[in-house]
Amino acid sequence: MELHHSNIRSHSDGTRELEPSEYDEAAGVVTDALLDDPGWVAVGPDRAGHRRRVALRYHRAAIAVVHRYGRPIYGVFRDNELAGVAVTFAAGRYPPPSWTFLRYFPSFLAAGPAPIVRGLRTSTVQDRGHPHDEHVFLWFLAVDPEHQRAGVGAPCSPASSRTPRRPSTSTRPTLPTCPTTRASASRRSAGGGG
Repeated sequence: MELHHSNIRSHSDGTRELEPSEYDEAAGVVTDALLDDPGWVAVGPDRAGHRRRVALRYHRAAIAVVHRYGRPIYGVFRDNELAGVAVTFAAGRYPPPSWTFLRYFPSFLAAGPAPIVRGLRTSTVQDRGHPHDEHVFLWFLAVDPEHQRAGVGAPCSPASSRTPRRPSTSTRPTLPTCPTTRASASRRSAGGGG
């Protein structure tokens, strides 16, 4: 096992840092994995097709920001197919500059007014609760739905390293070591509608 600068261990099991040319596919894996995530359902557009388009655009922008200001971005491959993604900010690299919020703006506009309000409320709560000490930040840990429940997320999980983790939500009950996203909100507390 090799310890990377982000403290997430890489195994000889198909886990490696992704190349920028693979980021679009990674955004698709994150979107597919989190499409019905309680956080996305609570904050995003109500219709699944609309939510998918908005989420894909958002995840592409998020991965671009992480590529520039964070990294590494890991992929887990099974049979030469991208099966899982871990999008991280190495220790001391989070948060990115505040102006990077503008990168997400097109996806927010596409979401509509109610999801914008819910998303901003949720983001404010999350940012207030984010630790201020230097740490590795795992923004997304996502496994393609066809590969879920097969241990694909474990190689990139903070539980497989010495990195403290702060899980928040998942698409369904998960193994205790596999958080799926930092987003968590309820539609009632975030403004309803959509």
